[in-house]
Amino acid sequence: MVRAGAASWGHGQRVSYNDALTPIFIWMVPLAVMAAVVLVFIKEKPLATAIEHDVLSESISEGNILITADDEEPAAASR
Repeated sequence: MVRAGAASWGHGQRVSYNDALTPIFIWMVPLAVMAAVVLVFIKEKPLATAIEHDVLSESISEGNILITADDEEPAAASR
């Protein structure tokens, strides 16, 4: 009796997981494919190897603004 109940419960559990996960995969697989296609067209930009202290007009137009602090301010704040 116990074995028959356990076997039917296992089958029901597998069916429930299958029914719950199928819609997730149906939505996520096309989304992952679209993301991979979009990533192919993204231009790779290498990381900076040096800190530039001057803000160039090209940096501002690209949205890459380097924010620097004055050397005198931290010393005055620590006093």
